[in-house]
Amino acid sequence: KEFQKDNKYIFLFVGNRSNGCELKKLIDADKSIENVIFGGAVTDVQDYLSAMDIFILPSRFEGLPMCALEAQVSGLYTMISDKITDETQCSSYFSRLKLNVNDWKKVIKNVNLLYDRNDRNTFLDNDKASACNMAAEFKKMYTQDR
Repeated sequence: KEFQKDNKYIFLFVGNRSNGCELKKLIDADKSIENVIFGGAVTDVQDYLSAMDIFILPSRFEGLPMCALEAQVSGLYTMISDKITDETQCSSYFSRLKLNVNDWKKVIKNVNLLYDRNDRNTFLDNDKASACNMAAEFKKMYTQDR
């Protein structure tokens, strides 16, 4: 709703829950909002990530989300909520914010998108983003309380 009058921004929701969620019902009911696309469940995730400029995950309950890691490895500026674990960050193009719409809007409007997404060595912590490291992080999370 904050961006409905600015056609510079298009929001793409992708995932299993994106087609039947309450948000979709609210947006479909508000005919003034025209800059939202619901992609639903997809198998060609990389194609969608390539089409995006910013990956946004304002989750209230999340552990170590693979989607945020995939976004960073794809070179996307990634924004997550402060409810998501710190271990998610493996890129310098990254923000972790409280769930406050004004803060998110400010970051979205001020993100510098003029960087080479293909030159991962300039922004990606390759060691941290590796499959081996992610497996180790998951193992730590699942065995920590035992």
